[in-house]
Amino acid sequence: MNASRKQEIGVGILVLVAAALLAVMSIKVGALSQVGDQLRVTVVLGDAAGLTEGAAVRVAGVQVGQVNGMSVDHDKARLDVTLSKDAGLRTDAKLQVRARSILGEKYLEITPQSMDTPLITEDTELSVPTPQTEIDE
Repeated sequence: MNASRKQEIGVGILVLVAAALLAVMSIKVGALSQVGDQLRVTVVLGDAAGLTEGAAVRVAGVQVGQVNGMSVDHDKARLDVTLSKDAGLRTDAKLQVRARSILGEKYLEITPQSMDTPLITEDTELSVPTPQTEIDE
């Protein structure tokens, strides 16, 4: 009976270790969804208007990146954004903070403008030339 009890404890420990490894691997694999050909760019906005770190960056409703970090540069919001190279975004793209739902979740919408301007490259700085108007203003 003593040997049987040791085996039961050993199997229990093995199950717990396997469950812990499964949990860690699921978290890591979920974080790998952003791995691939990515560009890091800086977006300068007059108002980040409710954006948060981890917010989606979308083109025509398709997620092409995410906001990785935010900071303030005098009176402007500076966003560190990761974009997919496959999106083929260009430097004249129009940027706008949009509401994803009625609950107020925000995302950064990129609207392509022309087909002949240069593509966005690593460490490009994009800015919004005109201030955005919110509905509460």
